[in-house]
Amino acid sequence: MSHFDDIYDALKAIVDALGGAKKVGPRLRPGFDGSAHWVLNCCNREHAQNFAPHHTVQLRAWACEIGYHDAKHWQDNREGYQPAVPLTIESQIAAILKHTANDRRRLEESERNLRDLAGNPAFAAWAEKTGVKLEDLA
Repeated sequence: MSHFDDIYDALKAIVDALGGAKKVGPRLRPGFDGSAHWVLNCCNREHAQNFAPHHTVQLRAWACEIGYHDAKHWQDNREGYQPAVPLTIESQIAAILKHTANDRRRLEESERNLRDLAGNPAFAAWAEKTGVKLEDLA
């Protein structure tokens, strides 16, 4: 793990790992002609410009995508945490599939509940009063 004196060093290391300010600037601020210079200013502790919080989050996400974790681990250590282990692509896919299956089960349960409710005379009266069409629910 690299040593950084402060967040500016860590951010500069991320920018360097991502290919430098000329590549990162246009990704962070598309259409801004001075984006590379802006990135360099934001990485300079002596300059008044700073990244917005969403920029630093994006930089860290891009760093993770390319397998660069030194800045994240530096922050973990600085804040008293064990350095986090990046998730494998397989574990990310498994989590998404599990989440999707849970969502599908909840949707199916909601559809069953709506069909059951559509058969309730009190609900039918409410639906007629409010203009809700039962065939849209069943």
